[in-house]
Amino acid sequence: MGSLVGALYAVNPRSDTTESTRGLLRQYRSQSEADAQDSGFGMGLLSMLLVAVSGGTALPVLLGGAAGAVYGASTTRPLDHQRLTRVLRRHLSSARFETLPMRFATFHWTLNQTNMDTVVVRSGDVAEAVGDSIANPLIFRELDPIHRPRLDPGGDRVAAVPIEDTCTAFPGHRIVAINTTGRPAMRSAGLQCQVIEIDIPPIDVSNEEVLLLGPAFDRLVEHGYTETTRALRSTVAH
Repeated sequence: MGSLVGALYAVNPRSDTTESTRGLLRQYRSQSEADAQDSGFGMGLLSMLLVAVSGGTALPVLLGGAAGAVYGASTTRPLDHQRLTRVLRRHLSSARFETLPMRFATFHWTLNQTNMDTVVVRSGDVAEAVGDSIANPLIFRELDPIHRPRLDPGGDRVAAVPIEDTCTAFPGHRIVAINTTGRPAMRSAGLQCQVIEIDIPPIDVSNEEVLLLGPAFDRLVEHGYTETTRALRSTVAH
């Protein structure tokens, strides 16, 4: 999710990134509720029409509507990749890389018959690029990695913390790498960038609870802030 948070920062570097993330997730939660309501309305209306066609009474109509609403809520996925990308585009006001106040790039994989290629995106619609970068079938269960051409590269041992790719995209720069994988990041010995790697021990939280702004969101923010601050202070001290 580094590309998602990075996009929020790159679009408005002067804003509070945590509050910007909260705003995005509030919109996502509202959209999830609206999608569930719309789905329930559609199923309820279908039930009513079926009863009306068969000449039924009012009671089956009401029961059909209620059943449709329950069905709509139960079939609306809490974690939906397409919905998150759509909400992100609205939250970012359809921002494009070319008009951002700072340099920004995302990475994703493209699949072909023999291997997976890493693609660096630095132009076009920011939300679309982020959507490709976070397209992880382990998080968004509806994604089919066989038929989706662009995927989150984070499943790869090296790409999970893309130090090498970042140095290639921004040669000679100092890189602060936030590593939440629980394992040291991999990079070549001849890397032409100075790297400060900050290891943040992962904590067990529910993805759904984070995206829907449950208590897990605050736990993650506090954990990340505390560990990053500690690591930076230690780096400065040495």
